Amino acid sequence: MKRTGCVLALVVLVAAAATARGQEMAVPMDIQYPLLLKVLSAERGFRARVGKELVIGILHQPRFRRSIDAKETLAEVIAKTPVTPLQTIPVRAVAVAIDGESELAAALADTTIDLCYVTPLRAINVTAVAAATAARRIMTCTGVPEYVEEGVAVGVDAKGGRPQILINLAAAKTEGIEFPSQLLRLATIVMR
Repeated sequence: MKRTGCVLALVVLVAAAATARGQEMAVPMDIQYPLLLKVLSAERGFRARVGKELVIGILHQPRFRRSIDAKETLAEVIAKTPVTPLQTIPVRAVAVAIDGESELAAALADTTIDLCYVTPLRAINVTAVAAATAARRIMTCTGVPEYVEEGVAVGVDAKGGRPQILINLAAAKTEGIEFPSQLLRLATIVMR
């Protein structure tokens, strides 16, 4: 009986470690952010989608340290770069806090955002996040590469020590995003 309990505890710890490792961001936020802005500005409907101000919703969990740290770091980077580098459009960050999937629709309804940055999340189905943002035609991006496979449209990973753009074409299409072929040739396309 004790042996079964020890084995079960070990399995839970290994699963938790794998989940935590899967939420790592391979590229620092100060490199991710300008790269994501370039990807966004390359999108064909960028000007119509954004209007006079780019509002970035930072989706995070207030009780998960990794998520809070990513939110705070991105907010600081945005504050240091108040205008997009390729366009003269002001940028504003908005915190979108959720503790679970059930709060997601209400949290998105309470704010008007153009872009949703998905921080590392714990015990929240990223596919549900992607479905909720797609329903509102909100472009999604992340620094957690695994989330692109789960339905986030754009992500940043590292390969050979260099940042790499990941694009989930099916998710982008669902969100109403159309990227030019030049960008698609530079990116790694993720099929889901």
